Order: sequence, then structure tokens, then C-alpha cells
Amino acid sequence: MSATGQIGEIVAFVATVAAARQEATPEQLEELQRKLVPQLTAMRVTKSIVGAKTVLAEVMGADWKPRGELAVSPESALTLVEQGLRERGHDPETVFAPPK
Repeated sequence: MSATGQIGEIVAFVATVAAARQEATPEQLEELQRKLVPQLTAMRVTKSIVGAKTVLAEVMGADWKPRGELAVSPESALTLVEQGLRERGHDPETVFAPPK
């Protein structure tokens, strides 16, 4: 997966976590705190969101999907990031270019 694809995937996942936090029952919130936070910390080492996605699905239920403005695909999340960069005068192609 490209770096820009990874950014879209991560931003969409962050939106999904935010939606879960809004929609979770008190019991689910406690379980998210207990199980998801360690997975988020582990992401620094593993460089992967797979474990965190698995825990989120276990806590919220396999069929749960975010609703409303936080229900974004990786592609639309990346578009939002690129728009934000452009609005602030930055070129996304330059920002996301590989290091020289």
C-alpha cells in the first residue's frame, strides 16, 4: 500500500474510533478503554492497524458501522486531508512525496 493509501486508511480508522466512542454503550466504552487503548499503543511498534481494527470489531460487534459524518472510506478520508492541505497552501504531492 502506498504512503497516501496508508494515510487514508489511518484517518478513516480514527474517524471510526471516534464514531464508536460516540455510539458505544457505557460497557462498550469501558471495554474500548481496556482493550483498544493498548492496541493503539502497539501500533507504534507494529506499524499496523489490523489488531486495533480487530478489537474494535469485537467490542462494537462485527456488523456495526459508523453513521453520519464519521462514516468515511479511506478514499474520502484522504480527499479530506488533501483538501485541508490545499486550503492551508500546501501541495499534497509534495507533502506525501518520498524523502529525498
